[in-house]
Amino acid sequence: MDRLSASLVSDSNAIGRRSIKGFAPPPLNSGGPLPILAGERKPLDRLMPTYKSTRFGRFEIAEDAILEFPAGVAGLTHLNWFTVLKRRSDSVFLWLQSLEEAAIALPIVLPWAFHWEYEIELVDGDMRTLGVSSADQVSIYCLVDINDEMRSATVDLSSPIVINHERRIARQLIKIARAYSSCEPLVGGESAITPVSMREEDTSTVTILDRAA
Repeated sequence: MDRLSASLVSDSNAIGRRSIKGFAPPPLNSGGPLPILAGERKPLDRLMPTYKSTRFGRFEIAEDAILEFPAGVAGLTHLNWFTVLKRRSDSVFLWLQSLEEAAIALPIVLPWAFHWEYEIELVDGDMRTLGVSSADQVSIYCLVDINDEMRSATVDLSSPIVINHERRIARQLIKIARAYSSCEPLVGGESAITPVSMREEDTSTVTILDRAA
């Protein structure tokens, strides 16, 4: 079975780059929208330049930053439209903000900012569903559970969120990374590496709020 293995490493400038190994892309439909989970998606009521968030207030995003999650995310399968927000360009945390419910904003991270060895494999079915033909199309994030103390925060490395930022379609792939758990420590002990900020400026699906202010 053809697989795409997407891994991200950091260079000295903390710029993420992806690598592919052993990948032969499956055939993709040409033209028009992909038939992803037909019947499960619902249209966004309206496209607006400005949206409201309980956490961030009013914010503006480009149309390219609107992401469709045909199956929602775990526990929120009724929500299908999100965007990725970042408060500052140097922050390691991002937020998966619902465009349908202002109160829903889920903290996410690039997993490699904390776990440099992290790697997942996308099977051909996942690639077809997401319309992926190259690792350069993919951005991968993981949900974070932030408690009162940063040291007790955990990250779900087993079920990453995979975004095709060219087609603006995303899925949370449940339990795809079986080598990891859903509550891995976000920050290790004293010997752990220091988290780094990785740049997403070249990805149109991320809105940096300090620029939009």
